[in-house]
Amino acid sequence: MPYFLDSNVIIGYIFYNADSLGKYAKVVMDCDEQKHSGQTVKNECFGLHANGRCLTVKRKITGEFRKIIAALMNGSMLNEIVN
Repeated sequence: MPYFLDSNVIIGYIFYNADSLGKYAKVVMDCDEQKHSGQTVKNECFGLHANGRCLTVKRKITGEFRKIIAALMNGSMLNEIVN
C-alpha cells in the first residue's frame, strides 16, 4: 500500500531525536512501500523563501546548543545545565 507522507512524518524523520514521533516516522520512511507527498507538504517542511518548519526547528535546536556552549564556557557544569 503506497503512503502519502504528511509534513509531520518528514519532519519527524529529519529530526528523529528532537521529534516525539521520530521513531514512527523512521519506520514509515524505511519501509519499501511507495511514498508520495504534495507541494503543500514540501512548502510546510521546507518553506517558500526558507521559512518552513524544518528551518524553524533547526533554528530552535541551534539556539539551544548555543546556550549550552555559552553556559559551559562561563564555567557551568554539564549536570547543572541538564538540571
